[in-house]
Amino acid sequence: AVDATVAGAEPRDLTPGDSVKAQNIISNKRFPDDILVATNQRDPKSFDMYRCNYKTGDLVLDAENPGDVVGWGAEDFSFEVREAVVRNQEDSSTTVRVRDNASAEWRVLKTFPYGEKGSLVEFCADGESCLMTSSLERDTSALLKVDLTTGNVIEEIFSSEKCDVGSVV
Repeated sequence: AVDATVAGAEPRDLTPGDSVKAQNIISNKRFPDDILVATNQRDPKSFDMYRCNYKTGDLVLDAENPGDVVGWGAEDFSFEVREAVVRNQEDSSTTVRVRDNASAEWRVLKTFPYGEKGSLVEFCADGESCLMTSSLERDTSALLKVDLTTGNVIEEIFSSEKCDVGSVV
């Protein structure tokens, strides 16, 4: 990291270690000094999610990868890692796991069998629901509001019989 506001600032490695790789970098305007970053510093085969204060260089483990997580997501208001995306090597399904906060247990929200599309887009401000795209039980993907406890659809926000829902901003 380099402080671009300071002339002649020296770069600093925020993910030190031999052969350490970083991915899945998440920033949040509500937390201007922190970033979330996945690194393989604990286990070269798995990427854990760390909270990094880029000004001090402090790196704190936020979510440990049990070995099957291929992607992470954070809740916008608290900036906590609350989503883990898992790919099943045996059947190529994708599972979205969620948790209520950084210290809560993970649970399965939705599983998308091979050939189906779906992902968590954003946690809702109510803390009890999220927006997801899903092609489950339909020909094209739709944008849905989903209950975080049950995984049930609360509301269909948008769908079209002609095409999948694209990028959601």
